[in-house]
This record gives sequence, C-alpha cells and structure tokens, in this order.
Amino acid sequence: MSWLDIGEELAEQGVGVSMFLAPSKYVDIGSISAMVSQTGGELFFHPRFDVARDGVAMESQLQRLMRRSQGYNATLRLRLSSGMGHPYVLLMVLRNL
Repeated sequence: MSWLDIGEELAEQGVGVSMFLAPSKYVDIGSISAMVSQTGGELFFHPRFDVARDGVAMESQLQRLMRRSQGYNATLRLRLSSGMGHPYVLLMVLRNL
C-alpha cells in the first residue's frame, strides 16, 4: 500500500493528517507529503532535530496546529526515538494543551 493509497482512504473517512518529521537520515518526503496534502494536513520537517536549535520552532508549530478552531475531534499520538529528548518534548506538549 502506498502513501497515496493511504491518503485516499483517510480523505474518504474525513481524516486530516499533519506530520512532524525529524529524521537523522534520508527520508522520502515527496512520497509522504502526498498523503499529507491529500488529507489537507501539513508537513513539518526538522532534519537532524536538535532541541536547542529547533525546539522553539517546533513548539510554535505544534501550538499553532493544536489551537486551530476548525478541529472537531483529535487524537494525539506522540512517538519519539530515543535521541529526541523525551522529557522536553512531552513537557512541551502537555504544557500547551
């Protein structure tokens, strides 16, 4: 199943997908972004994420995304790799909800 197929299914169900990507290696963003654009979401890209450098920008983007008034029903799933600084990111999310 391709990202386009997944995007079509999600769009049919009325699900919008926004993604925060912070890869340390190459990621095919072109394929992933097709799903995001089909569902009306946004893609936020932070290559080689560093809290000191990217933390403020990511926090601002997440706040803007979560505070939008057009959301009707949302589920927050937060998956982090071991190098992302779990306590900081989780605290940032919880503090701003």
